[in-house]
Amino acid sequence: MNPEELKNLEQKVRGEFRKSLQEIFSQERTPGQRSTLEEFRYFKRSRRAWDLAQRLKQHHPPSYFDSLKVTLTTTKILEFIHFLRRTGVYGALNHDIGKTAIPIEILRKAYDVEEEYTPDDHEKIRTHPRKGYDILMEHGLTFSAWVALLHHRFRLKEPYPLTTEIPPFPDGFSER
Repeated sequence: MNPEELKNLEQKVRGEFRKSLQEIFSQERTPGQRSTLEEFRYFKRSRRAWDLAQRLKQHHPPSYFDSLKVTLTTTKILEFIHFLRRTGVYGALNHDIGKTAIPIEILRKAYDVEEEYTPDDHEKIRTHPRKGYDILMEHGLTFSAWVALLHHRFRLKEPYPLTTEIPPFPDGFSER
């Protein structure tokens, strides 16, 4: 990953964040009408999602770089299925936020073919979806938390977390 490529990806993802906010702020208003409290909450959520991703950037740049690429791919999919861009973008960008709770030495082994990556290391990496879920729930990003929790659940071999490790989905959930 070179710095120019990283900068380019960040600019594209920021553009997607702007588009997600435009979904909200483009609602018609009467002249002089101020932003609603709901719009302010979406703006705060957007800021929180971006700030959390910066933690991953500081902790493990290759995971952050991957998250940027996942975010851009997700936005292309969302265009076709007419899903709310903002919730998909926030979830995609932070799907690996749980890696901030994994020791950097283990993450380096996972990304570096020259160091030995052990089964014990893999077991620690497997905890990152649940750790990401907990981090995102603490910040009120419920839908993103579920994306983080389940993003390895649909693998054909060895899905994780196990079904017994998944908390119940909240009743009446909506992250409009």
